[in-house]
Amino acid sequence: MNKTRMFVVLCATVLAQMAWAVDFPAAVDGVITLTTAGTYSAAVPTSTKLVVNANGSVTLSSTTKYTGTVEIESGSTLVIPNTTILANAPINVKSGGTLNPTFASPGQWSKVFLQPITIAGTGNGGIGAFKYGGSGNGDSIVKTLVLSADATIDCSKRWGDSNGNGAGKIDLQGHTLTRIGGDNFMFVAATMTPGTFKNTAGTLTFQQNSGTFGMTGTADETIFQFTGGTLTFWNTTQYLPYKFIMDGGSISAGSGSGEPPKNSISGPVDINFWLAVNTASGKSFGLMGPISIASSKAIEFKNANWSYVGGPLSGGGDLKVSANGLLSLQAEDLGAPRLVMQSGTMECEGGKGLVRMFRCANGGGVYGVFHHKNGDLSFSSGDNPRVGESANSFGAYVFESGKMCPSNTFYLAAEKADSHGLFLQKGGHFDLKADPQTDADKQ
Repeated sequence: MNKTRMFVVLCATVLAQMAWAVDFPAAVDGVITLTTAGTYSAAVPTSTKLVVNANGSVTLSSTTKYTGTVEIESGSTLVIPNTTILANAPINVKSGGTLNPTFASPGQWSKVFLQPITIAGTGNGGIGAFKYGGSGNGDSIVKTLVLSADATIDCSKRWGDSNGNGAGKIDLQGHTLTRIGGDNFMFVAATMTPGTFKNTAGTLTFQQNSGTFGMTGTADETIFQFTGGTLTFWNTTQYLPYKFIMDGGSISAGSGSGEPPKNSISGPVDINFWLAVNTASGKSFGLMGPISIASSKAIEFKNANWSYVGGPLSGGGDLKVSANGLLSLQAEDLGAPRLVMQSGTMECEGGKGLVRMFRCANGGGVYGVFHHKNGDLSFSSGDNPRVGESANSFGAYVFESGKMCPSNTFYLAAEKADSHGLFLQKGGHFDLKADPQTDADKQ
């Protein structure tokens, strides 16, 4: 490149930078209002309030701390490329505005925004009222998130709210917080007040991280609704007391093992679709509050790790184990479920219920084990129980204590020439009834 052309290129570059570098306007009654989009590289002048109303993107690139109030108006996005400038500034994102931090996380338990961030609306162009665009595990970057109305957050990059290094709080104030974006939102031992958290994508992780959750609210007040994404437990040691509505998504246990309250929900869970529960090797999970499974829907427990169902159960849907799944039924009121074992094991610890359908090893090349340790079970005549139902399958029913009352017929490897079935009774009362079993039998 010749010197003349180099000079022209350098001049063009400088002019372009100058065109985007914007000076702060003078304060009016202590308020600075930014009406021009671009990068403000100088320190924010002393003022009581900074208003971003630029109908575009504004970047504050200085590292000098500003402690006045910040307000982001509709149509504007405020980009924060460093962790210092607004660390001590209360921030209010109006409906249609977006706060967009882009800095790398300073550490998993390091808080960045120490003052409340108040949000409303779906963000500038629907990108979220808060959208983290940085890198690293920003699990604690927000100390207090407050909703002044229904609002949306974007988690295309991992971030969250935690009690690490000081109390973390999500103050819903009765509103709905909708989460978008495919990465992880970390809820680490933080407090959430009454309202609804709606998860549409990505992962929502509950993590204990030592100490107590400090959560407020009850299942009647605070609701988690899933239409997509994954609800993940990471070594939680106390029950989650909230209501969960599963209209989509899945559940997983990534860390932590043992009986409830480990990785467990004590609030009610409504299941309105076919829900898969996956547990990592050696991990566990529990649904110990009221469970409603819509008719023709199911919870399917997968992988060779224990899950627990404490009930009571209602709705008449399926409980299924597959892929070496292990399920312990501990509900006093088992309701009227359909039980399916397709390469998996169920244990009935007690309680009373009417089993509307029972399939132990249904499908070629599968096994099923039902361990009836205790409890009173009646079986519907509408779909008689089958153990070792399919060709090239093996099913076992081990009966130790309680009552087992099939209606009319009990099929034990009876329908396929190469199916295999075992019934082993060690105790309890077996009663093959002639009358059809109905809901009244579980009362």
